[in-house]
Amino acid sequence: MTHLERCWLHLTPTCCVRRVIDGRDLMPLLLGQTQQSEHEFLFHYCNFYLNAVRWHPRNSE
Repeated sequence: MTHLERCWLHLTPTCCVRRVIDGRDLMPLLLGQTQQSEHEFLFHYCNFYLNAVRWHPRNSE
């Protein structure tokens, strides 16, 4: 399940069983409630191809 799908489940009522993917939620970042993601690395895939990687070292601005 992608982060977009997790965000959709977070925003909409659902009868689906929610599963923990990595234990971190991007919604506070997307809603502007926090300034920094809890993820150190974010990987963006399109189908099976890796298109982008974002690295933000912990304890940095």
